[in-house]
Amino acid sequence: MWTCPKCGEKIEDQFDSCWKCAPQPEPTTRAPLISRRGRLFFVFGILFELLLLLCCFALPDDWLAVEIRNFAIITHYPLMMFMDVLRLGESMPIAIVALLFGLVVMGAVWGSLIFLAVRLSRLIAAQLNLSRLQKLLFVSSLGLACAVGLVMLIISTRPANPTAFIPSPEVQAVVAGNNAFALDLYHTLEYGPGNLFFSPYSISASLALAGAGAHGQPVVR
Repeated sequence: MWTCPKCGEKIEDQFDSCWKCAPQPEPTTRAPLISRRGRLFFVFGILFELLLLLCCFALPDDWLAVEIRNFAIITHYPLMMFMDVLRLGESMPIAIVALLFGLVVMGAVWGSLIFLAVRLSRLIAAQLNLSRLQKLLFVSSLGLACAVGLVMLIISTRPANPTAFIPSPEVQAVVAGNNAFALDLYHTLEYGPGNLFFSPYSISASLALAGAGAHGQPVVR
């Protein structure tokens, strides 16, 4: 037996420390299912999804809104097909739950893509042996380049300004002749028996083709 000099407790010889004075083990805490960084990227994904939906419904009907809606349809197509197979939109409560579920799923998808992009940029920066400031500048420059590339891609899909068509005197004469031919032909055939259906433009185009290949008396006829 030996006596602990701190508390005076009698300890048997097979123990080398006092059970009263020994430091208590720290309670073990379970690791969270999703880390703090994972929750942060999930929030970023939710915000991106909400911004995408806001642009789809809030932007006016122009070329940019069409491109954003097409992008949303393409990226959400598997989820929409899955919901359609399960018939999740038949009732209002189920539809609301399905929308929330879709928001969570797409938020996780966008968050994962953002995480992979940030992780890839950091790996590249680590391979280049950059300092902390240089890494920050590198990641910022890479993000800015991606944003500029996305903007340029959207601008490249913008349709060109339409050019107003100004008909020449020859075209105006042909249009006036076709209109007169259509009216004269209708007045000629309108009193016939049964229903009347004809295409003046097709007849005019056929006669123009025939006239282009005829000479002499056939042209007059």
